[in-house]
Amino acid sequence: MGLDNGITCRITSKEKNFERCYEICYWRKYWGLRDNILIELDHYGEDCYEWELDENDILSIKDILEYFCDIEKVKEAELSTIWNNEDEVEWIKKQYRQISVAFDYLQNKISLKQFTDALNSWQWMFTLEGWKKEEELWQQILESPPDDLKIVFEFYDSY
Repeated sequence: MGLDNGITCRITSKEKNFERCYEICYWRKYWGLRDNILIELDHYGEDCYEWELDENDILSIKDILEYFCDIEKVKEAELSTIWNNEDEVEWIKKQYRQISVAFDYLQNKISLKQFTDALNSWQWMFTLEGWKKEEELWQQILESPPDDLKIVFEFYDSY
């Protein structure tokens, strides 16, 4: 049973020797929420602990998080967590807002720059070493994305 679960977004370009990884969503010891997501994505009970997400997966997770933004639904579902219901709902709301931005990007409602500006402002953002040195390169990539620019969303389930 995973203690830490979440969704990351990895942006890479081999041509530009560039890689950034952002955390979109994160939850710790939210076993019931985790189980709802794994069941919906048909990964419950697998030995795999990390996999790519497509747009439909992101939408499914977004819908699950939206559903649990209601404290009554959290109480009814008994999501099996160490957190109290009020704290749990507030955290789920934050994760819902963040995954909504990712979904808006996937739906072309916001640009790559708007998406990554939002990612940069979130508390759980993390990057590879030398990020500040690469800021100029990042601006170049935003202005003229290389042909091999790859943006991958992944779910992780760790012990």
